[in-house]
Amino acid sequence: MLKKEGIRRYIGPKRIVFSTLLFCLIGLSWYLRQKGYLNPKVLIEFIGDYPLMAPFIFIAFYALALLVMIPTLPLNLGAGMLWGPLWGSFIAMAGSGLGVICAFTIARS
Repeated sequence: MLKKEGIRRYIGPKRIVFSTLLFCLIGLSWYLRQKGYLNPKVLIEFIGDYPLMAPFIFIAFYALALLVMIPTLPLNLGAGMLWGPLWGSFIAMAGSGLGVICAFTIARS
């Protein structure tokens, strides 16, 4: 196997895809913040309007946060504030379990 030299040693297709996805996620969050969708009042209204769908969206977002290595302490606290300490901890554990399963599956493939 040839040894890559210079900057090509650090930049590969996986890192380019990961960086692109990370920048898209940052841009999407900025856009949603500018439009007012990430306002806490809007999120609480969404949870009140869709009480069964909101935990599943939160679990998916939590798993995604684990995959891209975003600290999840604010998500744990937010789950406790939104759904109470008991249900919030169950929802956060489900999200962390799904994130760990996804990370393990990606690492094994």
